[in-house]
Amino acid sequence: MPAESQRNRRGIEDMMRINGSRRLVAVWIGVMVGCGDNGPSTPLVASDLPSSTAGSEPGTLTIVSGETGEPLSGAVLHVAGREYVADPSGRVSLDRSVPTGASLDARMPGFLFRETLVRAGETSVEMWPTGGATGIDEAYTRVLVYTSAAVGMSTMEALERPALDTPRIALIPAAAIALDPGAMSTLRAAAAEMTDALGGAFVYEIGERPGAIPVNLLVEPNNSSIIDDNLRAFTRCWMNRLAIFRCDIVFRSVDIVSSETALHELGHTFGLNHSSIRSEIMAVRRTHIPTAFSPRERLVMRMMRKRPPGNLFPDNDRQAPAL
Repeated sequence: MPAESQRNRRGIEDMMRINGSRRLVAVWIGVMVGCGDNGPSTPLVASDLPSSTAGSEPGTLTIVSGETGEPLSGAVLHVAGREYVADPSGRVSLDRSVPTGASLDARMPGFLFRETLVRAGETSVEMWPTGGATGIDEAYTRVLVYTSAAVGMSTMEALERPALDTPRIALIPAAAIALDPGAMSTLRAAAAEMTDALGGAFVYEIGERPGAIPVNLLVEPNNSSIIDDNLRAFTRCWMNRLAIFRCDIVFRSVDIVSSETALHELGHTFGLNHSSIRSEIMAVRRTHIPTAFSPRERLVMRMMRKRPPGNLFPDNDRQAPAL
């Protein structure tokens, strides 16, 4: 599948059936099976274009921190083969016409190396931090965003997330979940936390919504993955050009829906993989039971929504499928 790599453990034919027989689906569908969450341990489209640069005439770029929004004095840019250094206000004045589509590289200590393109109408370059108040670093970003969350896999992959032209995510509970007040209360709180962590750019809601990305919430205690890998839950998502357009979350029991596992699995529906910090929601074996994303996780989610699906580690969107 050229546009959408499939990252499932068992093969796409085990996920889907057409007319009762095994068969690969059309090339525009890709499948990812997310992690199985084991809980705490005991004891692109146009709207998805990232911030980049000026248009086809000389202009001014401002280089800023993705964490604080502050200008980055001394940042070094290479635009269309020419080098520029940001002034104390974080600005670079281009001294000649720069065509749309020209290469743009940005370097600054404390931030990931940015590789992108000149895009018309954009006048800022927002850098992905590797330090600062949250303690985010390069290794943390690599694991949470670019390392597969599938059980038993540690391969590098491209950034995946829903597209901005479908910013509503509809959580559709199975009947057993919908009839359980505790499970529904937990889901409402988890949906609100996802929406808040994403700054309202994506809205998670309970119930079917026309045009929204569906996330089906299922209870399957006899599911082979649940049993074989001894999982509390797992998430699988379908993608078009690495943009998520549908997910299923499979829980072992209704009781598990009422736990922090629900928020962990919702994190996968946005494209988050696993955190290396055991006190965080996206950790596999948590040292305690958090009820909200950490500031570090929230910062990563904010940076992800400003990068197109297909962004490559460390921060390269030049060949993102949506572009």
